[in-house]
Amino acid sequence: MTQPVRSPRGRIIVVLLILTAVAFLTLDLRGFGPLEDARRTALRFFAPARSAVTAVVSPVGDAWQGVTDYDDLAAENATLRARIEELEALEIQEESAARSLQAFLTDASIDYAPDLPTTAARVSAGRTSNFDRTIEIDKGTADGVREGMTVASGSGLVGRIERAATHHSIVVLLTDPRFDVGVRLVSTGDLGLASGAGVGQPLVVEVGEGGADALLPDTILETSGLVDAAYPAGVPVARITVRPEGEPVAEAVPLANLDRLEFVAVILWEADQ
Repeated sequence: MTQPVRSPRGRIIVVLLILTAVAFLTLDLRGFGPLEDARRTALRFFAPARSAVTAVVSPVGDAWQGVTDYDDLAAENATLRARIEELEALEIQEESAARSLQAFLTDASIDYAPDLPTTAARVSAGRTSNFDRTIEIDKGTADGVREGMTVASGSGLVGRIERAATHHSIVVLLTDPRFDVGVRLVSTGDLGLASGAGVGQPLVVEVGEGGADALLPDTILETSGLVDAAYPAGVPVARITVRPEGEPVAEAVPLANLDRLEFVAVILWEADQ
């Protein structure tokens, strides 16, 4: 059975009909009655094709909408993360401020010498090695600090001003072998001398004749404050830890934690006072 042969003229007519229908679909001809009827007929004729195109294109549109929504969500998440990091940083700052305040109250407030003038100072440079016996503070001659003045913390004696510049000073710690301080045993009143033996080493304490028996463990030592003493009276110095049997001397540890000083108090008192 032979297939019908379509003439070129028939194909041309079909193409013209399609082009005319497309023109009706795209032109805004609603104001002209005859063409409006033809436009509605064309829309009905091509409705199945439009539905098929919409079914194909809609998932693409939904996917594109999903992409834009994802970008918005990512931006919101980034904003939230930044806010959380900001709040965490603020919390850390508040904790640091609270810790600094506590350190200030502990180190720079001395209640054992209420009648002596003092100035609080921050430790601007600590010991850099186990051999360093000095620290630097951020107060100097402009603040009334002078060489030889006593440096203490809330726990006790730290050292003395070795060099004072305009806005900073060097403090030699009481563990320095050059450091000697006259002491009084709080429990008995016996007088003695405490000397530094080096970083990490206990102080060496000796008392006058007949007072060696008072060198008992846990005995507290304070500055003696005798006439011409280099330090004012009543500043806590150290606690005796051990007395070697048969020896007239004892070992003691400083009451101030010399390894963890953030603030100190400089007692504005000079020996000639």
